[in-house]
Amino acid sequence: TLISGSGCADVNVTIAGTSRGTYHMDLGMSQVVKYTLDGGPVEISSDNGVGIIASLNQWRRPTPYGGWTGVAQSMALPVSQISNSYVIPRYNGTDPTLYNAVLMANVDTVPRTITVKIGGTVMGSYLLGPSDSRFEVYYVTGGPLVVSSDVGAKIVASLYELKRAEGVGEYNGQSEMMGLPSTQVSDKYLIPIYFGNWPLYLDASLAFANVDTIATTVTVKIAGVTQGTYLMQPSTSMVVRYTLDGGPVEISSNNGAKIVASLNQWRRPAPIGGWTGVAQSMALPLEKISNSYVMPRYDGTDPALYNAVLMANVDTVPRTITVKIGSTVMGSYLLGPSDSRFEVYNFVGGPIVVSSDVGSKIVASLYELKRAEGVGEYNGQSEMMGLPLSQLSDSYLIPIYFGMWGNYLDASLYIAVP
Repeated sequence: TLISGSGCADVNVTIAGTSRGTYHMDLGMSQVVKYTLDGGPVEISSDNGVGIIASLNQWRRPTPYGGWTGVAQSMALPVSQISNSYVIPRYNGTDPTLYNAVLMANVDTVPRTITVKIGGTVMGSYLLGPSDSRFEVYYVTGGPLVVSSDVGAKIVASLYELKRAEGVGEYNGQSEMMGLPSTQVSDKYLIPIYFGNWPLYLDASLAFANVDTIATTVTVKIAGVTQGTYLMQPSTSMVVRYTLDGGPVEISSNNGAKIVASLNQWRRPAPIGGWTGVAQSMALPLEKISNSYVMPRYDGTDPALYNAVLMANVDTVPRTITVKIGSTVMGSYLLGPSDSRFEVYNFVGGPIVVSSDVGSKIVASLYELKRAEGVGEYNGQSEMMGLPLSQLSDSYLIPIYFGMWGNYLDASLYIAVP
């Protein structure tokens, strides 16, 4: 159900069909909850129908003690968007410094067989009972990644990634990105900002795939300027890089063919050596563009964490964009057409609401960096696209929660009432 109303919410968290806790939350409030268990699917619901927002946050470290070096935050899927099929641009199972896994869950009331395809090749089919989940690892590289079940089935899927500097040893960084429901695939996608001019510390790239049955030419624009055009056959994927900073990013096909796109970022704490952090975030389909976006929580006071709000104007006229955290307006910023900026606040709270005038076209995300201590360079990175306010729901889904790995993984759920 799409929700437009507001008020106090009674939020219930269910994991693998079992209630794990109920929380009373006031309007403009955010909360962090943790559980010592593994399982899925995760369902986060407002029992009284009030609109909420939810995400999965995960910190990672390479040793069973000391500071956390990696951060991953991923938006939960509004239940109204549930599908029998999800797409992700690319899977990398052959890089020894990277761990890729497909997470999947059956949120239906009957058993469902879930099939995974990479680049048009079937990797496997798996029978899952109601409220059951599993993950699979494949030693292939390619795309698109498609996770699907029977028409009418209700499933959820994500791409889970770990990153380490070398081909052996424990992992420093982590990422998780929810699959895009196949019903939402588009011929054009948006990202607020691309940071490609920091090669000593950040390796940024765009991944995109042709999920249609016809060939297409994909064009990438950054800040209104074309950066490249690429011919793509059906069921193929591509990775591109640019040595520049700017936004917004627009990725589009030339003939209406359906594509899917994401932003991938590797981070390291030193200007030489291996990359320790990984962040992948799904680009926003053009049809979902909004004048207002919400995210559960902002943490600008933890010295080991860097939070920034990224925003861009993809309209044809100047727009004033306002950032609000909880009940506090943090600032308002005038952006010209095809312009972008980011802002950092010494503040903790939620929800984050990034908005402009009704009818305006903007895009926004939460950008995070993580380091083990309160000083020094950052090891890990995360970026999460804001949820368009029009898609606010009273119920959200996540494939799996990993809460039993306290030595290496600190997992939590962020929940807020916008």
